Amino acid sequence: MPIWPPDDICAKAIDLVRAGAAILLLSDRPASAESLPVPMALATGAVHHALIRAGIRTRVGLAVEAGDCRDLHHFAVLLGMGAGAVCPWLALETARNLNPEKGEANLLHALDLGLAKIMSKMGISVVDSYRGAHLFDSIGLSREEQLRLRAIVITHTHLDHTASLPFFITDLFQELQEPIALYATPSDFDALREHLFNPRMWTSLDTLRNETTELLVHRPYRSGERFTVEGLQLLPVPVTHTVLTHGMLVEDESSAVLFTSDTGATERIWQVANECAKLRAVFIDLSFPTSLTELARVSKHHSPLTLVAELEKLRSGVKFYGVHLKAPYRDRIVAEVAALAESRIEVADIGLDYEF
Repeated sequence: MPIWPPDDICAKAIDLVRAGAAILLLSDRPASAESLPVPMALATGAVHHALIRAGIRTRVGLAVEAGDCRDLHHFAVLLGMGAGAVCPWLALETARNLNPEKGEANLLHALDLGLAKIMSKMGISVVDSYRGAHLFDSIGLSREEQLRLRAIVITHTHLDHTASLPFFITDLFQELQEPIALYATPSDFDALREHLFNPRMWTSLDTLRNETTELLVHRPYRSGERFTVEGLQLLPVPVTHTVLTHGMLVEDESSAVLFTSDTGATERIWQVANECAKLRAVFIDLSFPTSLTELARVSKHHSPLTLVAELEKLRSGVKFYGVHLKAPYRDRIVAEVAALAESRIEVADIGLDYEF
């Protein structure tokens, strides 16, 4: 398909399907210095939704040839935007040039494995459930709720804790009138700048600004030093994980709650918790079922079995809420927690407001 503005592409796509086309191919191969292409993710999403609005999406397959699809993230975004098949033609040519014998096969194999990992993080087992799903919004928050957010606290930089941050910031690009405060240790912020907010993965922090304001501003915190966020006092406490990670004791004038973030068996945070007389609840990592306890130990997470051992480290009377359950195991973990018959432990409900 020639390179046209998005509205023209959508209109042409609708005409072709109504004329009997069974497969549409979006391609940026004709691009040149004089004719720059529309970003393929934008074109794919626009055509996908135009066909849905026209009531004819199920009559046609949508394939893309994308020179700007250079890595796993780009590939997954195109599928999420509605592509049924993706040919990263420039990446394939580059791989063949670098390794004529195995380059192309290695790239395709890596994309297959990486896509399976991305889907498994969301509890998705087949590509059809991911295709066109647009799983890019900040999970659980309406647009109005997102616009009310003024601060974000990063406990560590693992992808399942930071992946939605670029989408959140760019989705609100036009509406933001002041920057979002990003609280992170200096080393974690450096990691986000180098590995997430860069032109290869998304866009650099230096260019994240609209006509009114920069979109993110770093507010550094340090282990063991209290800081204030939106009227709440936070104390970052190191926990036991595979990378530098901090749990957070969050306090107001009358009560406190503890968020362990990702952790396995740990010590210092329970010392802090026992010293806090107004502690009302603990939200604790509970990632794996009991059958995967060894995996939980190796990856520095918890299963119901290891969580029971942590109960003894905190005084009685404080409720534990399990969070961070891996989606494929949620039902199993909920059943195992219920079977413990331990009144201090329950699995936190998604979407429920807790007040203490």
